Amino acid sequence: MAYSEQRHRAHSLESCQLFVASFANSQHLLWAIELTATNEHIGNITVSIDTNNRLADIGILIGAQHGQGKGFGQLAWNTVLQYLRTRIDIYKITGGCMHSNRAMVRIMESCGMTLDCVRANHYLINDAPQDLLYYSIPGCWTSTQQHFSTTSNQSQETNR
Repeated sequence: MAYSEQRHRAHSLESCQLFVASFANSQHLLWAIELTATNEHIGNITVSIDTNNRLADIGILIGAQHGQGKGFGQLAWNTVLQYLRTRIDIYKITGGCMHSNRAMVRIMESCGMTLDCVRANHYLINDAPQDLLYYSIPGCWTSTQQHFSTTSNQSQETNR
């Protein structure tokens, strides 16, 4: 949890139950990441859906230390990303992490996401500023409306 904003909070069974319940009756998505052989819960992956802008933002946390660095995050991320890319209501899929979270950067880049923007010195890790990197990839929604530019040159050419 070194890179998660959850590092600032203490969690209890009750707070975890409230977190899970917050997804009920919402457009947002939550999946447990479990080891197949044992059904052990090692993390969560979430998707926050912005229906107005047709955005989906993925978040992941592998909380069990023995589950980190073994490819489970990569598998979960790719699975959810592929699911989201089939939804016709999603225009863009995003994810973000701190620059120093190299494992997460590799996950996003390896599945075809590209750097979308950087929020310089956005977070602090041990009082050291960290850039926040946002990655994105297109969804499958496309507008059925034509887009017209309002620049004067194009307007003049259209009126001729």
